[in-house]
Amino acid sequence: PLVLAAASLALFTVDEPRDRWTAFGLALVAALLELTVPVTPWLAAPPALVGAYGALNVGTAVACGLLFVIVLLAASERAEAEAEAEHARAEALLRNVLPPTVAERLKHRPEGLADAVDDVTVLFADLGGFTPMAAARPAAEVVAVLDRAFTRFDAVAAAHGLEKIKTIGDAYLAVAGLPDPHPDGPAAAAAAALALIEATNALSAELGADLRLRVGLHTGPVVAGVI
Repeated sequence: PLVLAAASLALFTVDEPRDRWTAFGLALVAALLELTVPVTPWLAAPPALVGAYGALNVGTAVACGLLFVIVLLAASERAEAEAEAEHARAEALLRNVLPPTVAERLKHRPEGLADAVDDVTVLFADLGGFTPMAAARPAAEVVAVLDRAFTRFDAVAAAHGLEKIKTIGDAYLAVAGLPDPHPDGPAAAAAAALALIEATNALSAELGADLRLRVGLHTGPVVAGVI
């Protein structure tokens, strides 16, 4: 019984799961063999002692079996929780990269999506003066400036019903009318453009830099897809 109990500690002390279960399985087999194979004692033992020893064997085997079940259930729950966490992380990443409606469609059609849309307004903006500013600042500070700028741009786009498509260096691309129709896309995009300029001017004053935002708008049919 003591050998079986000690070997059962492998469930808690061995790091590699395969080795852990192998050690416990061998210990369990040894205990069962001990219960079934007759052993000739060297000395005659009182019946009470033999009975107590057998009861101890059975009790230890049962306890270790219960321990095996408990640990197995705990490992199963832990694996399930890890799988759910990974799934949630993948979902969050997908929804961070794509609009929610597009992400949902892509989950059911992994081969890709393509739509022809008749009325979309595209907003393209880039930071004038950013290149010389970036050349004179550390890389970490350049990234921090872009993060501050695009965080504000995201808020402006969301407030006016635009969907951010992507950032390209110091450029920002957003649309009105994708993936869902917009009742007045051109007006919303124009209002967003003015708000983006104001946000850039405010950021430029905060940084003490000479940043200017150049914005272009175009309205018409587009082909949109996930490549």
